[in-house]
Parts: sequence; C-alpha cells; structure tokens
Amino acid sequence: MVARLLARVRQIARHVAHALGRRLAAATTPAASPLVGGALADLVRSKSALIAENALLRQQIIIVRRSVTRPRCTPGTAPSWSSWPAACGSGATPY
Repeated sequence: MVARLLARVRQIARHVAHALGRRLAAATTPAASPLVGGALADLVRSKSALIAENALLRQQIIIVRRSVTRPRCTPGTAPSWSSWPAACGSGATPY
C-alpha cells in the first residue's frame, strides 16, 4: 500500500516537473516574429520607448563585459617571437 502511494506521488511529481519545464521553455522562447515585422513595430513606437530599450540593452552589454574577465598578458606569461619557430616547427612563421 505504501509502495503504491509512493509510486503515485513520484508519477505526479514527474508530471508536474514536466509541465513546469514546458511552461518555462514557452515563457523564455523569443517570439518568432520576422525581422521586417519587428522593424515595422519599431516605427510606431514612441521615441522615448526606443531610448529606454536602447539604455536597457546598453546596460546589459556593460554587465556582460564586466562579468567576463580576460587573462592579463604579462612579460612572464607572454610568448616571445623568438620562441615561435620552436613551438610550431622549423618552417613556421609568426603570422
């Protein structure tokens, strides 16, 4: 009896998780509007709405650039041009 109840609870939990996954996928999928339709929609939007969207997109770019750190190239870690042929073979050129 307990095993059947536990199996039923698992089945319901799987069903709920699957339904939530489908809803999340549907909510996060971008609209399938064509490029021309988006451009036409922008023509009827107000200038202030376009400026606000532009500011939001610029802020997102700033955040992405800030979160991705590039490794710093120091004299100790940078390969020198004189070591290039040894690393690539005898006939290699550095360009």
